[in-house]
Amino acid sequence: IRRGAIPHKTHGHALYVRMTLGERLQHGTLLVSFMVLVITGFMLRFPEAWWVRGIQQLSDQVFEARSIIHRISGVVMIAASLFHLWYILFTERGKQLIRDLLPRLQDASDAVASTRSMRRPMRLWKLPPR
Repeated sequence: IRRGAIPHKTHGHALYVRMTLGERLQHGTLLVSFMVLVITGFMLRFPEAWWVRGIQQLSDQVFEARSIIHRISGVVMIAASLFHLWYILFTERGKQLIRDLLPRLQDASDAVASTRSMRRPMRLWKLPPR
C-alpha cells in the first residue's frame, strides 16, 4: 500500500495520557530492577544451570559481579517501591489512581455477564442465547 493511500481518521473522542512520564519511569524502574533481581538471583542460587554457564563463558567479569549487581538492583527496587508508595499516598494524582483502581458494583455485574456469555460457547448452558 502506498503511503497516504489510507485516509487519516480523526477520533470522535478525546485522547488522554494514561500515565505521566514520571509514572512510566516508576513502573519501568520497578520492572527492570525486578527482572535483574530474578536473573542474578537465579545465577547466585543455581550457578551450574546451562544458561548461567553460558553467561560465565561469555565473560568471567559479569559472572563475578553478579552479587554486587544483585545488591544494587535490590537497593534500586526498594528505593523505587518507597517512592511509588509515597507517590500514591501523598500526591493527588496518586490518590486518584488508587480510587480509579478500586472495584465498583459495575465490575461485579460485568463479571457475572461475562461468565454467562461464556457458558454457551463452552457448552455449559443448554439454552440458546437470547
